[in-house]
Amino acid sequence: MSNRDPLLDKDFLKSLDEYNIREVYAKIISINDDELPIQEIVGSVTSGSVKIDGKSSMRRTCSLSMTTNKSYSIADVDWALRTKFKLYIGLKNFIDDRYDDIVYFKMGTYVITSYGVTLNDKGYSIALSGSDKMCLLNGNVNGSVFAETNFN
Repeated sequence: MSNRDPLLDKDFLKSLDEYNIREVYAKIISINDDELPIQEIVGSVTSGSVKIDGKSSMRRTCSLSMTTNKSYSIADVDWALRTKFKLYIGLKNFIDDRYDDIVYFKMGTYVITSYGVTLNDKGYSIALSGSDKMCLLNGNVNGSVFAETNFN
């Protein structure tokens, strides 16, 4: 792996997009009020979407189902009570060994609107939904946005 950023390599991104085999992954990072990471979960996406609507007060919403066989301490952190998370969607890199095995794309910072986890013989199944930070201001989710909050 190199220190090069795959997101700046247009030829690589085009090849990644056009590749016939697609394995999609998600990385969700629980963050505190200062937007510092608390815990990270990585898994294979089974379904989901990210919707972006520039005309709506709720610019972004996400809904995601994923599975992971890693032993995360999901119950210890109790994600259902955490408020915010960062979402990254990744594609498996089959084409260029100069870059990581999974190339992640930033999808934004969200407030959890629903969360569920089940444990079966294959690992954890996680269902997560979120809305962008605007939901803290318009009444959809109780909360407050601090004056120094950056919406980037």
